[in-house]
Amino acid sequence: MSSDSHLFRTAEELEAQGYARDGNVYRKPGAEDHLPLYEGKMVHHYDHRWAAYDDGRTRDLTPAEKQDPEGVVCGRYWVRSGDVQEVLESAEWDREWLLGVRDVTNTINERTVVGGVLSASAVGNSLPVWMAGREPRTVLPALLSSLACDYAGRLKVGGNHLNFFIAKQIPVIPPDVFADYAPWGCKDEMLQDWFLPRILELTYTAWDLQPFARDCRHDGPPFRWDDERRFLLRCELDAACFHLYLPADDRGNWIRAQQANGCPHDESKEELAELTAHFPTPRDAVDYILDTFPIIRRRDEKQHGEYRTKREVLARYAEMQTAIATGEPYSTILDPPPAHPSRCHPPGPTDPVIAAPPARAGRDTDTRTTHVLHMPTRTISVTLDAYDKLSRARRYAIEPEDTITAAGRWPGRGRPSRGGTAGSRKQMERSLVLETTFLIDP
Repeated sequence: MSSDSHLFRTAEELEAQGYARDGNVYRKPGAEDHLPLYEGKMVHHYDHRWAAYDDGRTRDLTPAEKQDPEGVVCGRYWVRSGDVQEVLESAEWDREWLLGVRDVTNTINERTVVGGVLSASAVGNSLPVWMAGREPRTVLPALLSSLACDYAGRLKVGGNHLNFFIAKQIPVIPPDVFADYAPWGCKDEMLQDWFLPRILELTYTAWDLQPFARDCRHDGPPFRWDDERRFLLRCELDAACFHLYLPADDRGNWIRAQQANGCPHDESKEELAELTAHFPTPRDAVDYILDTFPIIRRRDEKQHGEYRTKREVLARYAEMQTAIATGEPYSTILDPPPAHPSRCHPPGPTDPVIAAPPARAGRDTDTRTTHVLHMPTRTISVTLDAYDKLSRARRYAIEPEDTITAAGRWPGRGRPSRGGTAGSRKQMERSLVLETTFLIDP
């Protein structure tokens, strides 16, 4: 971080310049926003609010604090939003969320590959950003958070850092696999569609990750933090990932690895025989891998009197194997099912309820229309960026000959755009006609 330290600003410096903190972003009228700088210790699996800085020291957030969908974490420094955007544009990353993985790690820790999704912000060198080049990008966090991937990762790490050359050796399931049917699901259920509800409920626990939720095809409020449900959701995901990393046939036996399926070479009969001598079935390999996480075992035995994680993952794995063998879809143990609307926080007083777009006006009568958000007590203009996001979320058509004539700040929670005035002017350089009015219920 030392090479970029000239970009960092402390809270005291910004407040002395007239900035005020809004959540974890510092804002000032007529000036550019300053975004928080995340460090590795602030993020964990499915948790972008793992720890925060208070009076110069980090502390873990409590489950009670994570129940607040408005809650955010602050670091030690803030960085101008334009500097962050410049880096993201140079990396050709167009999402408003990032996937950060801790650099500092160890093979004797509880977990070795540790990271998660966070809102698009500045990050320090202790939290390298991993960017998926292909869809579905929203599934990659689940693969990297899985016990199967962690086991492979710890075989690669030889010191205290998960360097980029190690990161490139960590195996992840190819994106094309998720466009196929879930082997343990309904015949018309794609694997991606099975994963996304579970990833969504685990990840989207606060409003600042609304852009990630929209990429998961969810446009509602965040989900409530529930430790028991989160444990069961992760057990289902871990069991599913074991099936993907160690595929079995419908009888539960090994499938010979082939180069066509991503293996470096076709597995020989002798190699398969050696594997089977150590682990007769993939289920035996899963059993062994789970035993290589002694800290998780000790924690479970202290809290529950047994290695609960292993029992639950193996139970879900067996149920999925039964589904593969019988053709009867796997049925989740969660009630209600993952990402059910009843598990969401209630909508806030300023969360937008967007009316369906009216019929488009004739081009010859109105060629430049300003879009506004009607509030009970005020009317403000909507930015092009905000309209773009609302259009994607609601699947509204945007025609290339349209244009925009005004920009402004989004009111209330779940702001579609975090940029300030300079960013809004930049967004207006594109050309669209917006003839739909967004109505917000009082």
